[in-house]
This record gives sequence, structure tokens and C-alpha cells, in this order.
Amino acid sequence: MIGKFSISASFGIIYIFTAELFPTCIRSTAVTTSSVFARIGGVIAPVVADLGKYTGFKPLPLIIFGVLSIVAGLLALLLPETHGRNLPETLEDGERFGEARLLAECNGSSKSNSVLGVINAAFDPVVMYESNV
Repeated sequence: MIGKFSISASFGIIYIFTAELFPTCIRSTAVTTSSVFARIGGVIAPVVADLGKYTGFKPLPLIIFGVLSIVAGLLALLLPETHGRNLPETLEDGERFGEARLLAECNGSSKSNSVLGVINAAFDPVVMYESNV
């Protein structure tokens, strides 16, 4: 039941985050593209689930789904924070949207140079505020 809830929640979050992340001029195209890839994943999922039957290696679907979920979760950490920020209006704004946080981290505003420091800086309100100014 928790898995079904998580899948449903992530499916809705994709639409919200995609709309916030992309500039206004390509926002509808980006949301449509996101929806297309979500539908492709929905079509491929039953095929992947049956791979265990056809290959003779029963845990193969679990491994594929597990690895892809972990990779997607780690890649999501690289996305810029949108809370309290103006949404990008032009393509140039979209290109600069995540740069302010990365520049702040490179200039020593993050807590450390480790991966944990980068994750902390991503959720640090001071760094987000400095990137808005």
C-alpha cells in the first residue's frame, strides 16, 4: 500500500516540479514530454515485470526497478530548489536557474566540500536566499 501511495504521489509531483523548473516559453512542451516519458514507463513496466519468467532469473525485475529507483532518487538531488524563487521566464533564466546555488557552493558558502555538504547546502535556506539576491 505504501508503494502504491508513493507511486501516485511521485506521478503528481512530476507535473508540479516540471512546471516550476522549465521557463514559461517551453513549459507546456516540457510538461508534455514529462508526461510522455511517464506513459512510456507505464507501458514498459509490465514487460520488465515479466522478464523474470522469460530469463529464468526471478529477481531480475526487482533488481531493474530497484536500481532505476535509486538512480532516479540520487539524480533528483541534483535538481535546483524552487521554493521561494521566481520561476524562469526565458530560456536564459532557465539556464541560470540552478547556477546561483552551484556558484554559492563553489565560493565556500556550503558547509563542506563533501557530498553531504552539497546536500545540506541544497536545503539550506541561507544559500537559497543568497542565490535569490
